[in-house]
Amino acid sequence: MNKRRGISLIVLVITILVMIILAGVVVVSLQKNNPIEKAKEANFKTTAVTYLEELNMTLLEEEYISSKKVINKTGDLKEYIQDFKKEDEGKFAIQNNKLCYTGNSISEELQAIEIGILPYGKRNVVYEHILQGDEQNIDGNIGKVFRFGKYIDVKDRFEITFEAKPLQTTELENIGNLNNYVPGQNTLFHPSYKDENNYVGVGINLGTNGINIIEHSNAYYPFKLINKVDLSERHKYRLIVYDKTYYLYIDDVLVGKEKTDKNLIFKVSSAGDGTYGKYKGMLYNIKISTL
Repeated sequence: MNKRRGISLIVLVITILVMIILAGVVVVSLQKNNPIEKAKEANFKTTAVTYLEELNMTLLEEEYISSKKVINKTGDLKEYIQDFKKEDEGKFAIQNNKLCYTGNSISEELQAIEIGILPYGKRNVVYEHILQGDEQNIDGNIGKVFRFGKYIDVKDRFEITFEAKPLQTTELENIGNLNNYVPGQNTLFHPSYKDENNYVGVGINLGTNGINIIEHSNAYYPFKLINKVDLSERHKYRLIVYDKTYYLYIDDVLVGKEKTDKNLIFKVSSAGDGTYGKYKGMLYNIKISTL
């Protein structure tokens, strides 16, 4: 009789332990797939996209185009964003004609970045140049490159924007690890990593047939965010690197997002003069900022 009671107690203890484990799994599952949280995220993103579109429409009005008026505004943004809600006064602001996120939610901040809205006050321009005349025409194959006049060195959180029109195709298939020149890459920005042992360099291949991001360190050269699309005309490009995540935009539309496990650095002094590929095409402007 005592033996049966002992067995029953053991079974009871095991049953309770299993129930506790299952309950924990259910809680974790609910946290990851919480329909209320997902609905909030969807609502925030929809609202943010609306605000962004309405601000862009305002900036297209003759008043702002002719006067080149610059808007810097916090609080109530209804003067510039028609459907702006009072409850969002602590979440958004306009800084140098750009809609920015001012809230404290990390989840919302990352969603905002996805659609091109950066955290308020965190964009610090470290280099900006509008190329003029013949300097727009780059052909690294004959040594005709654009030099910045200084070394750019940004890491972890940064933004690169530029307008370009490539004049040849680029290699878009991953070519693996390399230490030698590989033909076929139309490399606009070489992924330098020199003297940065804990970082991999970020570079950009841009061709008439598409675009990809390069990561590079010793015997390491994978392609990221490969986009095979016709880019033979002039387009505006924007790459945001934010806490080991890439966000790539073409003409202000998000075309790719990809995470990496590497620390990232953009370390360049010229455009078109890649070690493993030479860029041939037009480059009209470039701006590099830290975030």
